[in-house]
Amino acid sequence: MSAFAGLSPVDNPRLVTVVVIDEPSDGDYFGGLVAAPVFSEVTGNALRLMQVTPDRIDESRTLATTSSLATKRGDS
Repeated sequence: MSAFAGLSPVDNPRLVTVVVIDEPSDGDYFGGLVAAPVFSEVTGNALRLMQVTPDRIDESRTLATTSSLATKRGDS
């Protein structure tokens, strides 16, 4: 089973979406690989139909990169 859940937009949530794939194929089963793309497509289309504008992306919301995490841990 593969699952992914999320809400959107982050600043003022209008939708909560949960995607569950009972029997994923092709050997992949991680939610981020199998269910997240479905979440993205379904939620994106629903938000467009609802005419919800996307959140503004700023630097404080960017995901940490592997190199920045290694620097924080003291790895080189």
